[in-house]
Amino acid sequence: MEYEWVMGKYEGDKAHYIIGLANDGLGYFIRSIEGAGKGMRAEVAFKRPMDSLRHGALELAPPYAIPKLDELYARRHGSR
Repeated sequence: MEYEWVMGKYEGDKAHYIIGLANDGLGYFIRSIEGAGKGMRAEVAFKRPMDSLRHGALELAPPYAIPKLDELYARRHGSR
């Protein structure tokens, strides 16, 4: 199965939840965090199967970011 890197932007409680998953090492990589509390916004990147539908809130990761994301993923999962 082939995967692609996508980026999503989350706000408020969802941002807190996604940041918690990223901090626990569960597939998400934090690209940026802005604000605090209910006004918090987070941009994260994660791998997903290429053959599944991508909902409107997700964008493909820019080509320049993919090597760094691959390196972070490999380091986190012991592939390097």
